[in-house]
Amino acid sequence: MIKQFLKEYWILITIVTLFVILQIVALQPHATPYWDAAVYVGSGKYLFSHGAVGTWEALRPVALPVVLGAFWKIGINPYTAGIVFSLIISAAFLVLVYVFAEDIKKDSGAIAAVLLASGATYFTFGAVPVTDITSTFFAVLALWLTYKAVRGSQYFVAGIVVAFAFMFRFPQGLLLVVTMLGAVVALFFEKRKKGKWNDAVVSMIERVFLIGGGFCVIVVPFLVVNYIAYGNPFLPFIQATAGITGYASLYQKGVWFYLVQFLREDFLYIAALIPFGLLFWKKMYRSKAVIMLTVAIMFVGGYFIVYQTHKELRYGLAFLPYVVILAGVGIMYVLEWTKMPRLLFFGLFGIAVFMFSVGFFVYAAQNPNNETFYEFNAYLKNIPDAHVLSSTPYMFAYSDTLLTHNLYGDWNDAYSDYNAFRSANDYIELDSCNLNQRCADDGGYCQHDKQALLDELNKQDTKFFDETTPQSQCELMIYKINH
Repeated sequence: MIKQFLKEYWILITIVTLFVILQIVALQPHATPYWDAAVYVGSGKYLFSHGAVGTWEALRPVALPVVLGAFWKIGINPYTAGIVFSLIISAAFLVLVYVFAEDIKKDSGAIAAVLLASGATYFTFGAVPVTDITSTFFAVLALWLTYKAVRGSQYFVAGIVVAFAFMFRFPQGLLLVVTMLGAVVALFFEKRKKGKWNDAVVSMIERVFLIGGGFCVIVVPFLVVNYIAYGNPFLPFIQATAGITGYASLYQKGVWFYLVQFLREDFLYIAALIPFGLLFWKKMYRSKAVIMLTVAIMFVGGYFIVYQTHKELRYGLAFLPYVVILAGVGIMYVLEWTKMPRLLFFGLFGIAVFMFSVGFFVYAAQNPNNETFYEFNAYLKNIPDAHVLSSTPYMFAYSDTLLTHNLYGDWNDAYSDYNAFRSANDYIELDSCNLNQRCADDGGYCQHDKQALLDELNKQDTKFFDETTPQSQCELMIYKINH
């Protein structure tokens, strides 16, 4: 059985194994944590310490903080555990994409898996404890379960899985609509006796309600807790929407941003148009799965491409896997039409990926800022339970401190918050690069209070850390607040 398994799936095993090995090689012990990942670690600590350490932002979904906080509670470094958790999910995602594409077109699964694994954005976030890949994994799994479902219980489970995706990332709630539409699409692909359409429609309505029921089993208790905690069950969604409107100069890239960037990343993604186009050509190419994937791209991709003005490449991971699955199917059609061997395709593709990716590893290993950022972010690791004002959340990856008030705005905000909350804190951490970012959106006026804040700190408090990163020239300062 093992020999048969290895013989049948050796390409997939090779892809997943190489992906995991390269992810481990790319890990840098002194690299700066990702902002959102550090916040999720802090939120997990806050949950499991009952507010004694960490931080809390109502706009964040709670699933990842629960996972990371549980690791912290049992004595495992939550950021390291998050890396391992994310890597496992990313590797499992390659298997899921393989299976989904294989269900549509035989021998296309390995192509779809290698397209996803080799994508620069997917690889960059493959071992980062943020929600983009994990939430999309559950979203794609829910869509696949809906596609394969034949019984009511399977549709109910698909609804639960959509809820998991939603609890990791709120926009994935769009999959509730997509999976319900998938149940409708299934109606037209099922064989039935003549005159049995009424029964089929009733069955379809039942499936839609089962998906919704599974979703509500998880989400309704979350809304109730929100109402108890905040007085408004929808406060996290409201704050999340408001929270991504800032930094217009950095993130409002226009409607063509994802299309242009992803095609630069891999022009083979354009092959996703092939199975979509074939839907309208011959009946033999009409596939329930292709239609469902297209609907997912329309809803999820439409939200991020058209509606959401805040653009980041990692946000595109919410819909990229649907594109990749269709692209894998499309490329397989091309290989059949041109009679090109799959191994030749993988060989040529592997050479191209190596040529474009080697620079990533060289830069990651030689980034001169890493050591200085690590010293700054880990400075308070031997001072547990300290109350901190900070312009970044990175210290949560290394220390158990309480962020009483964040200084995530600009120098003006930092100055006013310092004066308002100085007496309740032990330390203040300042990263000039973060505090300068918002200045680009207000003409630089936020710089006015920079010197005032530094003068006051130097007059009243004690500077313990003062370094500048060699490449990015970020001024990193830590002051002990004297009371």
